[in-house]
Amino acid sequence: MDLIARIPEAAIELSTAIAEMENYTEIALVIEQTLRRFIPVDWVGFYSASMQGAATSVTTNPHLPFNWDEKYQEIAHLDSFRQRNLLNEAGHVIRSHEFRDSSDEIENYCRDFALRYADTAHVMSLNTVKDDQRLVAINLNRCEPRKHFTTEEKCFYEGLAPVLIMASKQVLLHQDNALQRVTYEKLMGAKNRFAVVLDQRLAVLDILPGTRAFFKRAFGARTAAPLPEPIWQWVVNCVAASWRPGHLAGPWTYALPSPMGRVVCEACVIQGPLATPVLLLCFAVEAPSENFSILTKAGLTEREIQVLSFLPLGYTNRHIAMAMAISVDGVKKHLKQLSRKLQAAGRAEILYRAMSLKQRLSIFQG
Repeated sequence: MDLIARIPEAAIELSTAIAEMENYTEIALVIEQTLRRFIPVDWVGFYSASMQGAATSVTTNPHLPFNWDEKYQEIAHLDSFRQRNLLNEAGHVIRSHEFRDSSDEIENYCRDFALRYADTAHVMSLNTVKDDQRLVAINLNRCEPRKHFTTEEKCFYEGLAPVLIMASKQVLLHQDNALQRVTYEKLMGAKNRFAVVLDQRLAVLDILPGTRAFFKRAFGARTAAPLPEPIWQWVVNCVAASWRPGHLAGPWTYALPSPMGRVVCEACVIQGPLATPVLLLCFAVEAPSENFSILTKAGLTEREIQVLSFLPLGYTNRHIAMAMAISVDGVKKHLKQLSRKLQAAGRAEILYRAMSLKQRLSIFQG
């Protein structure tokens, strides 16, 4: 298939992979693994450079056999390819072989240095952010000297610029907010380690490590980004509707069922970077409040006991079905069996008789 025709496919795959990142330091690895399915790429460097001076940091696949961030500092001030990049606007792609001057000793030194320490012969660079303070470029690297990046590959890479520009801005926000995370974690306390931070327009500023994995465990693999749909609707319709931008507010609390137990989300508006209010969403799981496992001695099955454990939380049949990954009819069947075994009519009496039986069995066992 024509490489240009595959730009939409690559853009979707890249967007999905970036959205599922657990940590923004994985950006280079994610880009490398995704683009390798379309064009030959040996490794990727995510460069963040100062527009004044030669200060540059490079994020790469952490499994590479070399530390390019450390080695590159030795030649950053000499790198003519970097200097050319500083002149280009965001969205522009350049290739190293387009500008090579074999008579330039400094350029030859930098090229030999990259070949020696990073096994790199060719580079294709996309500027993704450029302002008065810094430049961000994402460089694709190849080791084979005879295989430079083609014009078609350049057009393909430029076609992915919108996705990579957005991702780069998210990485910069993450870096800018790194110190603020200490404040977030103190506010959340020891039990809550999952959080999302939104700005006043409800755009994502930060997602704490582990939060996306938590969403998948609690709400399924197809959880919408950046928040599960029920929580997003609550944020839009309840929180945002009662929050005056520019002011601190909250807290708001929302709970919903999941296979892990009841997920509780607490939202509050706090002072973020540069004294700008941000919306902090903290997540915790409340496990079922009663342990009825002893009732196996009275002939109850594990599934019946699992249904019982959700009754003290006030779960509806639909909520129990969602939490147990069964049908509503399946829940009704278990409740019918519980009613028969406990000689109870209705959910309230089932719960009362189950707790009474649990108490008697506990005394007998003790």
